[in-house]
Amino acid sequence: EKEKTEKEEQANYIKEILSSEENIKKEMIKDVLTIKEEYGDSRRTKNINLDFSSEAEDAEPIEKKELLIHYTNLGNLYTTESTTLLRTRRGTKGTKVKLAANEVITQTLRDDNFSSLLVFSNKGTMYHIATDDLPLNSKINIAQLFEFKPDEKPTALTTIQKRDNIDYFIFITKQGMVKKTLAKEYNVRKGRNIKAINLKEGDEVIKVLFVNNEDISLLTNNGNFIRFATDEITPIGRAAAGVKGVKLNEGDFVVSAYVTPAQGKFLVTVSENGIVKKTSLDEYPIGSRAIKGRKISEVKDKDKIVDYLILNEDHDIIIIVNKKTIKINTSELRELSRSAIGVKGVDLKDNEKVIGLIQEDIE
Repeated sequence: EKEKTEKEEQANYIKEILSSEENIKKEMIKDVLTIKEEYGDSRRTKNINLDFSSEAEDAEPIEKKELLIHYTNLGNLYTTESTTLLRTRRGTKGTKVKLAANEVITQTLRDDNFSSLLVFSNKGTMYHIATDDLPLNSKINIAQLFEFKPDEKPTALTTIQKRDNIDYFIFITKQGMVKKTLAKEYNVRKGRNIKAINLKEGDEVIKVLFVNNEDISLLTNNGNFIRFATDEITPIGRAAAGVKGVKLNEGDFVVSAYVTPAQGKFLVTVSENGIVKKTSLDEYPIGSRAIKGRKISEVKDKDKIVDYLILNEDHDIIIIVNKKTIKINTSELRELSRSAIGVKGVDLKDNEKVIGLIQEDIE
């Protein structure tokens, strides 16, 4: 009898709801509010701005992703989505990129997939590709992305985001020429490549430095080192040749160049035979461009300095050998004078020689 009474009351209540559209809406609102009260929580999905414009009618909008683009000494690119990286405690190993035995990351760029990767070659050409076209979580050699000419290789990489944060591109050539051009001149929308600099016969680009009028430095094959300011160099057009940066002896040529940090303290050099030396940067004062500079270090047994780094403080550095790599911290090196030779930094076997030096965790 009690159950019968409850069912009749429920039936009458439902008939009343169904008797008008207004009652139905009120009941629906009440049910939604009940669900909200019981199960509601803060939003867990993100509203993403997918502004996208293209001339192609069939273009589809893409989701914006933050990317880390790693470039290695073997010319490989490895792109990961930074938002997929898990935050770890300080001191843990972190997320590793699968590298070959003699491979190290020489540069890491941070940008998004709405940007473009800009690649400058030794032949004076700038190539570019949409960052969204780079394969995620897999290695690809940069030569697979662009149609390089014979003997052409990349010398510097940047992205649009990085370019927008600096004022000038400075090109350093093997024959000692220096060209300073406004970064905005390399804002290219069409084609896969453009001419970045006009090179003389037999010359090639050694480095492209991205600066806001910082000082720069150059090293020659004969071991001459020169530092000079760039704010006095007049910016010129994209395809121009530039001005003389260093005076070269017969047969000498530029082998390396870097931006000098404002708080630069140490100059660390490495020779072809693995001799490493740390010297105070004060021993290499800023001079004028188009001079020979001074000897960066003494060497013996026909050895030669192949690369250098300018550091603000002691740091882990990686010595790149043609068949292996070794990491040391510069705190292990005693500060020596410019005329000193240095100490052995790596034990080399037959047919092994040092080819470069990088600071770990470069970005």
